[in-house]
Parts: sequence; C-alpha cells; structure tokens
Amino acid sequence: TRSRRGCWTCRDKKAKKRCDEEKPACGRCRRMNLVCDYTPRPSLAERRRQQALLDAQQREHAQPQDSDPGSPLSVVRLSSTNEVGASSIVLGPREHESIRFFRTVFAKAHHTKNPDYSLFSIMFRIAQDDPMVMHMVLSLGGRAMDLRRPSSSTAHALTAPTATGATTTTSSEHQHQRQYTPHLYHYSAALRCMADTVCLEPGAAAFDMDAILTALWLMCIYEQQFGDAECQGYANHLMGAASLLQHQEKSLRSLRPPHLVSTYDYGDDGADSEGEVTAGPEPTVLVKQIPEHRRHLRLSLYSARILVWLSLHDSAAATSGVGGHLNTMIFLSTILPSIPSNPIDTFRDLYKYSNPLYRAMWGDAYPQAELLDDVENRNVFVFLANTNQLRFLVAQLAEYHDPEMFAARAAQVDAEIRRVGYESTELLEVAAGLSVETDNSHRLVANIRTIVPLYYAVILDFLRVQRQQLLRDRRRQRALGEIMTLARQTHRHGGDELLTKIAWPLFAAALELPHSVAPPGSEEGGDRDWIVQRFGAFAAYGDNFARARRFLETRMLPLQDRL
Repeated sequence: TRSRRGCWTCRDKKAKKRCDEEKPACGRCRRMNLVCDYTPRPSLAERRRQQALLDAQQREHAQPQDSDPGSPLSVVRLSSTNEVGASSIVLGPREHESIRFFRTVFAKAHHTKNPDYSLFSIMFRIAQDDPMVMHMVLSLGGRAMDLRRPSSSTAHALTAPTATGATTTTSSEHQHQRQYTPHLYHYSAALRCMADTVCLEPGAAAFDMDAILTALWLMCIYEQQFGDAECQGYANHLMGAASLLQHQEKSLRSLRPPHLVSTYDYGDDGADSEGEVTAGPEPTVLVKQIPEHRRHLRLSLYSARILVWLSLHDSAAATSGVGGHLNTMIFLSTILPSIPSNPIDTFRDLYKYSNPLYRAMWGDAYPQAELLDDVENRNVFVFLANTNQLRFLVAQLAEYHDPEMFAARAAQVDAEIRRVGYESTELLEVAAGLSVETDNSHRLVANIRTIVPLYYAVILDFLRVQRQQLLRDRRRQRALGEIMTLARQTHRHGGDELLTKIAWPLFAAALELPHSVAPPGSEEGGDRDWIVQRFGAFAAYGDNFARARRFLETRMLPLQDRL
C-alpha cells in the first residue's frame, strides 16, 4: 500500500517501495536522485471544477484556428489562486513539479548563486506575467526533470520543434502531444509567442525586452542540450537576438558609464566610490518599472545582464562556426557610452553596468551575506566574460585566409589573451594552488574550478588555429595540465553534473592529448580515456553530450591516433 501522506514521486504507480514521508526529501528520492514533490494537489472535485471553468473559457475566448485538427489551442487566461495565477497558463500537478525543478535543481546546475536571489528567481518573476517565458520554464524544467527519472522515456523518439519552424511528432493530435510530450508542447507554444511578440513595434506596451531576451536565453539552453545535431535552432535563436538588438538600437539611449549607474557603484574590487548622478531617468531593474512612454529609452539592468549571458552562448557557437553575430552586433552597437577598442572592453562595460542588479531587485530585503558574496565573486565572473570574448576572437581567426592578415590578427589576439591572463594573475595562481582536498562549499572555489579551465581551453584553441606543432610548447603543456587538474577536482567534489560546465575544455584537451610525448609515469593516456568516459556520463544531461562522445570516439580520436 502507498502512503496517502507520502511524496507524489513515491505515490506513482511505478514506485515499488512505500514512501518514508521524510521531509523535505524522502529517503527513496534522495537515494535515487529524484525530485521529491510534496506540493499540495487539488482534490478530484477541485480538478473537475477547474476543468469545467477551463472548458467554458475556451469556448468563450476561442480564436479561429487553422484547418489542421492538430493546430494548438489558444492560450487561455484563468484566474486562480495557484502560484502563477497571474500568467495565462493553467498549471496542473506536472507543471508545478516542473516549476519547482526549474527554480531549484536546474537553477543550481547552471549557476552557483543562491537560487532564491539569482537570475533564475528574476526569470520566474517575469514568467509569472509573461506566457512566453512561462512556457519555456515549463519546457526546460520538465525536460530536464524527466531526464533524471530512471524510467524516463518521454519523447526520446520524437524530434523537438526548432527555431526553423519544423516540428516532427508521431501524432497530429494536439491533446496526445500535450499528454505524452509536454515539454515539446510548451516549447512550441513559446516559439509561437515569440513570433507574435517580435512583430510588435518597439514602443508597444506589450513589447518587453526583458521577457524576449529571457525567452531567447532559455531557448538557447534548450537547443544546446536537446536540439538538432546541426545546431540550426541554436544558431537561429542567437541570430534572432542579434537582429532584435539591431532593430531596437536606434530607439535605445546609450548606457551610462559604469561609474554613473548609481550614487554608489561597487567596482570589481568591492570598494565604494562616490559617483555623480546625471540628469535623466535612472536605469531600472526591469523594463516594466519604466513608465510606458519612456520604456524604449534605456536597457534595464536585467536586460544588460541577460545580454552578457547570451553572449556566452554566442561565443560558444562561434567556435563551431554557427555564431558570432550577437557579439559583433553588441560590439558595434551605439548603446554603449563610448566606442571601446575591442570586444573585451565592450562586455566588461556591459557587465559592470548591470552590477547593481541583485541589490536593486530586492532592495533592503537583499541579505548582507548575498551582497558580500556577490562582491567576492565579481572578479571571477568578469574573468568569465573576458574569456568568452577571447573565445570569440579566436573563432574569428578562421575567417582570415590571407597569411599576412592572419598573422597580424593572430598577434593581436595573442596579445589580448596574455593581457587577460596578466590582469587575472592572482586568480590563475589561486587556481593552480587549489588542493584537491578543498571542497566546493565555498562558492568562489566552485567558480574558479569551472571558469579558469575555459581560459586554458582558449589557449589550446588559439594554438590549434595557429597550427602550432611544437610538441613541448610550454603554454600548451601548462594549459593541458591545468584543465585536467581542475577537471578532476571538479568531478570529485561536484560529480558529472557540475563537470558539464567545462565540457568544452575537456573536449579541447582530448583533441590535444594524443599529440603529447608522455614522459615515464605520465597519465596522459589515462586522461584521454577518462574524458571519453565523462562524456558518456554527460549524455544523461543532454543529447549533444552523447553526440560529442560519439564524435570523439568514432571520428576525432582515431584520426588523431593515425597522425
């Protein structure tokens, strides 16, 4: 018999053992790494009343649909006492579970900051009022949650809808699709909302840059983990973000220089310095806090931070030859107060503009511990932004076909790589001196272990593009050593899920390790095998990780061994 007071996960028919009713997570869910769901559920009578009300509103507000019987139903607004009653999506038990997963497990997997005061918390606030963002929260949360279920078989035989507009499912029945592939249903709905939203004029009340950029970032995450092998959807979303910024650029005022954002600006070193307050509207946390007649004047602090996060995706896509447009657009944009000399300075200014985001969002309710933690970790995140722009610059080198122009540009990129390394010397020295016994309970340690390897991967990528053939090149050897040391430490203290954050450095290292002349007692061969094993484990967190492992095993590593 199943406990009537147990968690909903254990009360599933497939669960063979009785729930021990421990809270906040029961023993079975902890042991199997499942989401332990104790959220209240409506009674049968309440569900019937809710369904009757929904049916009535559907008949009242139904819009003309395509002749295709599988065309989706119109989004219906339903007043409810549910957690997200302000949005226009009816939430059932699965939706609540997906939201909880997104706000906790998913948020922690993508950012080390306390999820209660992180960008994901702000995303959910936006989702409560915006159906497009809520659909993406439900899609990502539900899909990632299903992957963790041992008996998960949700829609693996189906092809997810992509930004190209193509959707392949095994059924034309809309209700069938929603019942068995809810994450695809919500992703499709978000794509339709996006198509409707971007057609609005910039000054329209419904045109919300915060919501649009949030949805685009979530769509990039979806495509990165579960998208098509050709990355068409991923590339299209990034191209869409670049086109959006280009379209809005003329109606956006230049951002204030970082020291003019507020009366007190917390610089990267954490020191307070008085800044002047100029005339004009102050930057706000969210665009909806700006009066409607002035919303087009300036990016919100939140939009600026999301643009930085989107730029990280764009740099990663540029490495594979399918991105770079967004970074180029931001670099050439007139929204910045001055014309920076290179993309690294551009994104540093954009990041510093958004520095007051969290303390401005929560005001006096923002805990002092969180504020101090932000200041402590600020330098390492500036280093992350700088490193990703270096990755973008290295990717651009592939466009230079003239040997003289390539050599000149490569020298400039090399100088930028060395400059960023010099400016972050202390950070790199701390990373090199971390003991394997030091755990990740300190947030800065976890960030160093997952961010610093990206810088060394940029060095490997640069040397590869430069066609460096020196087997004992000191920079190359040091980069390989630092990546593997930090990767093994990360795996020991965070497992495979945390290690996915440095999948690219591991991939880059795997391509280089066979070329090394291993000294006696070296474990370089073991390192390569270990990387392949890790990518096999990464497959539990996204389809593209499985593709990366197959690519390494069947294509790249055999080719490297023959060279």
